[in-house]
Amino acid sequence: SYSVNNKKQYDLWWEAHTALNQSAAHHVRRRSNFQPLVLMGDSITEAYLGTVMGEPQKQATEGIPAVLSEMAQSESFHPLVLAIAGDQTQHLLYRLQHGELPSSISQDENAIFVIHIGTNNIGKGHL
Repeated sequence: SYSVNNKKQYDLWWEAHTALNQSAAHHVRRRSNFQPLVLMGDSITEAYLGTVMGEPQKQATEGIPAVLSEMAQSESFHPLVLAIAGDQTQHLLYRLQHGELPSSISQDENAIFVIHIGTNNIGKGHL
């Protein structure tokens, strides 16, 4: 099952996937002594970036990125958001198998992982 309905969304999905791969690589390069916090999922999780399928969406995500930023600063986390709107469980698994989560993070015993995925599986009738 697809997380997109047309060619434009298809292109946006691949652009978002590529951007998340780059973001994860950048995250590894600039990591400091902060504890990694990795948020993985669909549009609900992507809202922390202020985007929908990689495109800025101020109205739909207003105030949400600030919540993550404030929490990260107060708790000394270094957040990495790996999420694309419309994704289903199988799409997240694909993204993880194709480079979105660097091994230096996945093997970090101190990393905290939050996974929110499956809402779109239920919405499409897949259980």
